[in-house]
Amino acid sequence: MRDLEIRGAGNLLGEEQHGHMEAIGFDLYCRLLEETVAELQGGGGVAPLEVKVELRLAAYLPDDYVGDAQHKMDLYRRVARIRKSGACTRMRDEFRDRYGPPPPPVENLLGIQHLRIMAGRLGVEEIRGGRTGLDFFFSGGHEPSPVIIQGLMESGLPGLQFKAVEQFVVKVPADRAEHLAVATAVLMRLTELTERLAV
Repeated sequence: MRDLEIRGAGNLLGEEQHGHMEAIGFDLYCRLLEETVAELQGGGGVAPLEVKVELRLAAYLPDDYVGDAQHKMDLYRRVARIRKSGACTRMRDEFRDRYGPPPPPVENLLGIQHLRIMAGRLGVEEIRGGRTGLDFFFSGGHEPSPVIIQGLMESGLPGLQFKAVEQFVVKVPADRAEHLAVATAVLMRLTELTERLAV
C-alpha cells in the first residue's frame, strides 16, 4: 500500500479515492487494488483485465455509505470479479440490504462492471469516452457482421460511425453525462442483435 502511495495512487480506500478513480479509470483502479491485496496477502500478480473501460465517472464507494475500510476493500474486489450480469443485480440488492439505496457513484461502479461483462461477450476490448462521444474498439476476429451493423444503424442511435482501418471501431456521439447510459444501450442492442442471429 505504501508503495502505491509513493507512486501517486494515493489512499485507495479513503475519501481521496474519488479523484484517483476518475483520474486513472475504474479498470486500472481495480488492477491496482487487486495487486495491493495480493501484496498484502503474499500472493503474486493478477491477470490483466479483459475489457478496458475508460469513462470519466464518479464510480466509487463513498465513506458515508461504506465506512469500514476492510469491508470497502472486499466489496471493490467482489465488484471487479463479477462476470455475469445477474450478479451485478444481486450485488446491487446486497448493497441496498446492507447499506441502504446505492448512491450514484455506487450505481456507476456497478454499471461500469456491467459494461465490461457485455463488452467481453461481444468481443469489444475497449470502451473509451471522450468529449464528443464514445468509441467501442473490437478485438481482431470479433468484428460485427454487416447484418448486425445494419441493425445497429436502424436502432435509433443518431450519428453512428464505423471505422475499420487498423481496428474496427463503432463511434457514438454522446454527452459526457450520458456516457454510461448510452454505452449500456449500445451494448444491449448489440447483444440483442447477436442473440437473434444465433437462433
